[in-house]
Amino acid sequence: MKSVDYTHHARAKPLEGLAFRSAARYEPALEGLVRAFVSKGFIDERERAGKGIADLVRSAMNRLGEGDVARKRWQYTRTHSAEVARFGFVIAREAQEHGLAEAKGLDAALVFAGGLIHDVGKTFIPTAILVKELGIDFYLFTAFGNAQLNAAEKRIMREEHVSIGTRYVRLFGAGAHIRMMLDMVGLHHVMYNGMDSGVPSYPSLLRGVDLPFHASIAKAADFISAVMPRHYRTNGFISSIDGALAYAVTAAGTELNPAAVSCFITGHYDIGYERAKALVARLAHPMGQAGVSDIHDARLYSKDVVREDPEFKGLIAAKAARKMLAYDSEMLECARGYGLDLSSLRVN
Repeated sequence: MKSVDYTHHARAKPLEGLAFRSAARYEPALEGLVRAFVSKGFIDERERAGKGIADLVRSAMNRLGEGDVARKRWQYTRTHSAEVARFGFVIAREAQEHGLAEAKGLDAALVFAGGLIHDVGKTFIPTAILVKELGIDFYLFTAFGNAQLNAAEKRIMREEHVSIGTRYVRLFGAGAHIRMMLDMVGLHHVMYNGMDSGVPSYPSLLRGVDLPFHASIAKAADFISAVMPRHYRTNGFISSIDGALAYAVTAAGTELNPAAVSCFITGHYDIGYERAKALVARLAHPMGQAGVSDIHDARLYSKDVVREDPEFKGLIAAKAARKMLAYDSEMLECARGYGLDLSSLRVN
């Protein structure tokens, strides 16, 4: 995976840090402060917003990388978004290639766009909260909160970045394509079986099994990218995309749509869909939600069972890059179609 420089990422300003430290003790004050920051950010966006998918994608990516300061500040989220777009594109193309019923009418270029913008809501979240969510312990911020989210901040971070993101998408019009972007931005944290697991499912009262396939793709792609090792997440059981896929297999049928996981496997390892589907069904956690809810147990299962399975180990050893290289070329064309150059964000 491409190395990311986090030096300037999400650095909280001292006064902002002090304000949020005071507000964090009283949830209504914290919510009010967050809404004030978000409303301020939306004032300019309403005036600048264009219409349609191309304007939406360009505007969202500008928020994640406009100018040198913003590029450094949002480098992790921008890189993560490029990963989600890439992984989602692979899943969509594989679903189409293998003739899945869920993929009927699916547009891989739009899935790619949805991946790029799925976390745009985070760019409106005050950095005093975002820096905690990432666990970055900058010296200016340490005194203002010890880089730990409290329960209220966690709820606001999880729910608001989804809500804000959908509000942002609506600025760019309506229609079927915008509706698809709303799904990918607003539903990329919905669990496949609708139950809580190690990470809460939100919005609540929804089940991924009942949602459009592109929403399940966004969830799976986001999951695989998010569990990759980062500077703030030292997962000893995951050191590569193969490890992330093993964890995705563990959560298939509970947190993740098994078809989406199977399609990523067919693209990443260049095997047939029926074989991938059977592998996922055989290796998914046998305790279902009860097992995946215990993150420690799920991690051990992913490392000791899935990664050690002879067939899975064989796929890793024999992995061919033919499909992924072809898809990378297609994705760069998609990016150029939206007026973007993402070649520097290619994930290995």
